[in-house]
This record gives sequence, structure tokens and C-alpha cells, in this order.
Amino acid sequence: MRLRYIALLTLMVLVAGCIQLSHPRVDCNKLVDTKQRNECLYNRSIASLDTSSCSNIIGEALRVKCIDEVAVEVLDFYPCKQQDKQYQRDACETKVGEARKVAREKMKQTSTTQP
Repeated sequence: MRLRYIALLTLMVLVAGCIQLSHPRVDCNKLVDTKQRNECLYNRSIASLDTSSCSNIIGEALRVKCIDEVAVEVLDFYPCKQQDKQYQRDACETKVGEARKVAREKMKQTSTTQP
């Protein structure tokens, strides 16, 4: 029984290694519909945590949201500098500061609970 389990597990691992799970990358710039193109660029930026695609988003609100979310996820102020207006940069930096504070609190909690 144990040998069957090991053989089945080995077979599953081999099959899983042969199957390509990643989908082909869509070229957002080839999309004709502006809304779909913007959503594609937004999703790509969020998934890769890179703001380079955010700057290609035509809608200002989605572009600002994209940059803000990437900056918060990487806990860095640098992406905020890509915002067009000063008040957008300030808001972005505030969000990053709050996210850093939350991350520090989580680190303190985990360090105090570990022996």
C-alpha cells in the first residue's frame, strides 16, 4: 500500500512538472478597447509590483490607484514620485507610511510571540 502511494505521488509530481501552468503573456498595447487596455496594464503592474506599466494607463484615477497600490505593496516611497501632481505624491507617501507602520507592528508581534 505504501509503495502505491509513493508511486502515485511520484507520478503526480512528474505530470505536474510537465504541464505548463503559466498562461501566455498578453500584449496590453495591442488591445484596441481602452478600458480593457487600461485594466490589462493595471493588472500587469500589480502582479509584477512594477510601476512601469502604470504610466501607460490613460485614465488618471486608475493610474494613480496603480502607482499607490504598487508603492504600498513594496513599502517604498520611490514609486510615489511617478505621480503627476504633488497632492497625489503626498497621498501616496501617506499610504506607504501607514503600510510601513502596520508592517512594523506585525513584525513586533511576531518577534514577541516567538521564543
